[in-house]
Amino acid sequence: LGDYPRAVEILRRNVESLRGNLTHEPFHLAGLPSVISRTNLVWCLAELGEFAEGIALGEEGIRIAEAADNPYSLISAHLGLGTLYLLKGESQQAIPVLERGLGLCEALNLPLVFPLLASSLGSAYALSGRLAEAIPLLEQAAMRAVSMKLMAGHSIFVARLAEAYLLDGRVDDASQLAARALQLSRDQKERGHEAYALHLLGEIGLRRDPLDREKAEHCYRQALALAEELGMRPLLAHCHLGLTTLYRRTGDRSKAEQHVAAACTLFRQMDMRLWLERVERN
Repeated sequence: LGDYPRAVEILRRNVESLRGNLTHEPFHLAGLPSVISRTNLVWCLAELGEFAEGIALGEEGIRIAEAADNPYSLISAHLGLGTLYLLKGESQQAIPVLERGLGLCEALNLPLVFPLLASSLGSAYALSGRLAEAIPLLEQAAMRAVSMKLMAGHSIFVARLAEAYLLDGRVDDASQLAARALQLSRDQKERGHEAYALHLLGEIGLRRDPLDREKAEHCYRQALALAEELGMRPLLAHCHLGLTTLYRRTGDRSKAEQHVAAACTLFRQMDMRLWLERVERN
C-alpha cells in the first residue's frame, strides 16, 4: 500500500522479537523470519531514504543467513541489501550482491523469487549503462511474473523494463509499458509503485521530440505529491530533479533553481552521492 512508516514500525517489532535463541529459529518456514523481516524492513527504509540503517540491517541479515546455512534466507537477504543499493544509486555495490542472490535462486530453482531478483539486478545493470544485459533480464522478470500469475509487485517489474527501454531510446515502447505499470499499480492499490510509474511518465514526456511539457509537468507533479505523502524521499528528490530539467529546457529559471535546490538538499541528506554529483555537474 505504500504505507512505509507503518510497515517499518511493525517490522522493527518483528526484528526485536526475533533475537537471541529465536534469531535462527525457522518456525517451520522455508526462510528464517528474523532474516525475512530484515529484508522487508530494509526495503521500506530504502524507500524512505534511511539508507544507513538499512545497510546495517541488510548486512546483519546476510550474516544471520550464512551462520544458519539457510539458502532461502540468504537469497532474501541479498535481495534486500542489493535493492537498497539500487535505490541509493550505487549500482556497483548493488550488482555483485544481486548477482549472488540470483545465482543462488537459479541453483535452487526458486521461480517465485526470480522476478524480484532479476528485476532489481536488471535495473542495476541499466543504471550502470549495461543495457544489453539489463533489457533481456528485465523482460524475463516481467514475463515470468505473468506466467506465474504473480500480480503483487508486477507493476514495478513493468515500470523498470519501461525505464530501460527509455534509456535505450525506445520512447514509444517505454510509454506503452509505463502506462501499463500505472494501471497495474492502481488496480493492485500499490501506491508506492504508482508514484514510480507517474515519475517515469514524466521522464517520457521530457524525452519526447518535441518536448511534451504539459504531460511531463503534470506527471512529475503528481508523482512528487504522492512521494511526499508517502515519505519516499529518494523518489521525491528524483521528481525535483526531473522538474529542474524540464524548467531549464523551457527557460523558467526561477522554478528550475527552486527544484534543483530541493533535489540537492535531499540527495545530500541521504548521501546519494552519484545523483548529487550528477546534479552539481549540470
